Amino acid sequence: MQQFIGFIFWVTQLIPGIEIVPDQNKIGSGRLFSPLRLDNTFPPLFKITKTLEGLCTPLAWLAIGMTLAKGKLREAMQDKKVLYGMIMKVILAPIIGLVLAIIFAVIGKETKVWKLDSVGLTVIVIMLAEPPASVIVAYSIGYKKQPMLSSNLTLVSTLFSIILLPFWVIITTAIGATTLFTY
Repeated sequence: MQQFIGFIFWVTQLIPGIEIVPDQNKIGSGRLFSPLRLDNTFPPLFKITKTLEGLCTPLAWLAIGMTLAKGKLREAMQDKKVLYGMIMKVILAPIIGLVLAIIFAVIGKETKVWKLDSVGLTVIVIMLAEPPASVIVAYSIGYKKQPMLSSNLTLVSTLFSIILLPFWVIITTAIGATTLFTY
């Protein structure tokens, strides 16, 4: 239901001529907004939601820690599901992203339709090499769907990600220095 309400708020901002509320953050700027832009219409509510947004990840980390307190790192490292998930997330996904980025860079350079620079390549690979989001663990704990497995996967993936991220930075820097990514 919340997604539906949020969608309605978002869509109504696209109605021509609905911008009637002056900018509350910069009085006198002359900018007008939709009445359903709650960040502008009611700034205190927006500040509350921004604060709650910042608390989401630390609370999920706390939940991960409480779940991991029941298990052991050695057992997590020996679990085949955890190792499989870690390899898929931290090793295979960045390799696939790297290959796809190279293919798209070649196509873009040959057709001169788009460009992919070395920064774009690095961002793609690094984002794919990061550990899974902690929100997944919060969901698995909340819905009681294998919270130990998701916590262990997040722990092991984070540890291996710390080790492998410098490797991915070196690889993408070397590949990004080629003529394919320089303009």
